[in-house]
Amino acid sequence: MNWRLTAFVFVVAAVAAVVLLRSGDNAADPVGEALLPDLWTSIPFELVLEDVDGRTVLRFTSEVNNKGEGDLLLRGDPNGNVQQWVAHSQSSHTTAPVDVEVVWGGDTHEHWHIEDVARYWVANLDGTPVGEAFDNKVGFCIFDSINFMSGLPGAPDEVRHESAGCGTRLGPEIAMGLSVGWGDQYRFNLEGQFIDVSGLAPGTYLLMAEVDPDKRFQEIDRTNNTAATEFTLQIQNGQRSISRGG
Repeated sequence: MNWRLTAFVFVVAAVAAVVLLRSGDNAADPVGEALLPDLWTSIPFELVLEDVDGRTVLRFTSEVNNKGEGDLLLRGDPNGNVQQWVAHSQSSHTTAPVDVEVVWGGDTHEHWHIEDVARYWVANLDGTPVGEAFDNKVGFCIFDSINFMSGLPGAPDEVRHESAGCGTRLGPEIAMGLSVGWGDQYRFNLEGQFIDVSGLAPGTYLLMAEVDPDKRFQEIDRTNNTAATEFTLQIQNGQRSISRGG
């Protein structure tokens, strides 16, 4: 093979390599519109008073739901390196870092939690918070637990994101998610699912709920991130009781 032929073969090989590299890059580029989630919280329900270690706590059931165009996808590790993956309508996805803290659940929650996915507190009827009456539970393992709107486009019939995605103590990866049309429900009897109302005076209040209070996740609409229910606290013969409504 003479030097001209050798040079020609080298050039052809180099061009082919560049073409393949660019084709791979283009194949990885997202195609189509971003399919964002739309997170919203249900109105808290199943309000129950309970005595815990000399304190009076308000237990309640809450839900974080997704009625958007795409799943909420969170990928990361126990060191707090978390990204939100956003799928696109035709292919691939984009990623964005999420400034959240990852904590080990412990107690009955043997998995990793992302803090402050939602927040709950007691407020006066004008919306101003009451003292330190904020929720005790701050960490969330997000997964599909209730199918609340199966008719939405893109909503799966079966669970897509399971609790196993919240990882193990020694596991290297966290893969949480919430499918379109699905919600993550936290029952009133769950560990830490309460607000300390020991110092609350008798009266009518709001139990407030807000998903993504620090606006860390990409989503379609933030105007539906807050919900509230009204309740009345009564004390009679030293016994506390609550009722829904004013």
